Amino acid sequence: MISIMNINMKVSGIDFDLNLEDNLILFTGLSGDGKSFMFKCLKEYLNITMGTNCILFNSSAMQYPESALKDICKCAKVVIFDNADLYLTQNVLDYAVSNVDIVIVSMKLYFTLNFNGFSMYTVDYKDKSLCVRKANMI
Repeated sequence: MISIMNINMKVSGIDFDLNLEDNLILFTGLSGDGKSFMFKCLKEYLNITMGTNCILFNSSAMQYPESALKDICKCAKVVIFDNADLYLTQNVLDYAVSNVDIVIVSMKLYFTLNFNGFSMYTVDYKDKSLCVRKANMI
């Protein structure tokens, strides 16, 4: 079971420093923060370098019914739902949380779903460096 990921890698001249400590991770924020780019790089790193099965859903997941999304999650250790406002349902989220080691969700209106036991993370992208850390929640 995967529970903590400390990843330092360089992709396309950008230094990545990711420290993910939780099983349900939520990203919010504005477009252009670097989340989607980071998710693509993370998926490639986990699948190719680490040999960990990582699935990345994006807006194209809108074309699939809930049952198909759940079936795709079955074999994954890490599932990333990018732009999840467009397609993620409570049923799919609950299924992923129950069956996958780490679930990462990026959505702007996260209060539309019930996220139990999640941690909020932030992306800080500047000067060819992308850093991901747990957000300080008040």
